[in-house]
Amino acid sequence: MIAFEDLYLRRTAEVGTREVLVRFEADSMSKVVGLQKWKQILTNSSFSITTEEDLSHELLSEERKLTRTENAISSEKNPQEREKTNLLLELAERGTLGYFRLVAKRHG
Repeated sequence: MIAFEDLYLRRTAEVGTREVLVRFEADSMSKVVGLQKWKQILTNSSFSITTEEDLSHELLSEERKLTRTENAISSEKNPQEREKTNLLLELAERGTLGYFRLVAKRHG
């Protein structure tokens, strides 16, 4: 059994949002893909999905809480992390990025 949570592309980025997404991916050193791609990877690897949850509604509130906590306990500001967080919040607010949880069981 495997369980994980991650960001996913909820919809194709519009023209103005595309640049923000490209910057976020560069800052994160990752490529954000759609939820269907994650599910396809699991299915192709002999897993069947037992639980699928869209946690996008929690993404903004949790990220904002984390930012407030970080600001309260840290006197040093990390500009790269701050930019990445701001890009994430912008993409989530626009509905471009979401957050999911998948649980899958391996066949055999």
